[in-house]
Amino acid sequence: MALGHASRARRSPAIVQVIPPGRGRSIVPILALEIVDDGFSSRGRARDVYTRLLVFRAPLPQFTDADWSSTLDAILPDVHEVDRDATRIWRAFYPIALADAYETAADPQVVARRLRIDGNPRLVAGQIDSSHRFLYGHRYWPLVKAAVIARADGGGASGRSSLAAVVRDTTADVATSAGADARLVAGITFVGLMTLRQVGVDAFLAAGPGSPEAPTASGQSANAIVARRARDDWQGALGFLRSTKRFSVVFDERVADATFPILDSQHLTTASAADGRNYLHGPRRFQEGPIPAQCRSATCGTCWIGVLGGREKLSEVEPYETRRLREFGYVEAGDDAIAPETRPIIRLACQARASGNVTIVIPPWNGFVSRR
Repeated sequence: MALGHASRARRSPAIVQVIPPGRGRSIVPILALEIVDDGFSSRGRARDVYTRLLVFRAPLPQFTDADWSSTLDAILPDVHEVDRDATRIWRAFYPIALADAYETAADPQVVARRLRIDGNPRLVAGQIDSSHRFLYGHRYWPLVKAAVIARADGGGASGRSSLAAVVRDTTADVATSAGADARLVAGITFVGLMTLRQVGVDAFLAAGPGSPEAPTASGQSANAIVARRARDDWQGALGFLRSTKRFSVVFDERVADATFPILDSQHLTTASAADGRNYLHGPRRFQEGPIPAQCRSATCGTCWIGVLGGREKLSEVEPYETRRLREFGYVEAGDDAIAPETRPIIRLACQARASGNVTIVIPPWNGFVSRR
């Protein structure tokens, strides 16, 4: 497709193709880009975008997991409450150090065996467009990818050494494109940039523009979702007289029936195991219920979860659970996903007892990543 020469007006976004340098005729689809009709072929334009994206991404690997963590802390006030904890959970589920361990390994399977990985912890292995489905901002994912490309095309990172500045600038671009409140896209934009850092340019582009699944709550506003997460099941007019209250645990907000009942003060794994539906198709072993579990004594680390809503209705984390979370490598010493909070966003479900409705997200893997 060659662009015409008569007009210099900006055209509607179009899908173009990228040939990475040195890759012969292999074609990598790039996202929808706005192309100026300036007499250059779209292929040459796309190749230039690819080069600029390489330059844009180049500084990102210099930032450590700690840098991304501190940047997230810095932007959290700018993230809407609906995605504030969700963004922190996503970062805990997909740590850069683990991605780098796989990337630098001669044989990724050796890494998986050494760290006793069960499931899929790698974004590059088919999860670039799906790992963040539990974020409200997931619905803006195609625009996030396009904004990252466009900012690279415009040299958006040049002269900006602050990772937080890059995140905020890109967030502004996404908000403008979506016509949305910047607070609703700040979290997913952080996820987009950290995804680019982990998977590299080729995989980021090859995944395509992204086709987000519409969550069940897509018709609700962000504020309505926050309010729904905070509500408890009604106990009846005389509920205060009931000796045993019953609540609900939502484990996937995108699916209408992704919930199971839980008794007051019951452990999450115990209630999950009572769910009689078939979960053997799940991504991990020990899928007795929706929450994978093996030992129920904080020995295996299989049942780790992120808490999207209602963490104040879970029992306080005990020192033993904190120690085990760190030994598994799910949180680091001093990580704000666990300390100094008494009811943190990352928990072992076998150690957490509920006293109200809770909304959780289950990671697609577990292991002993502290051994990396």
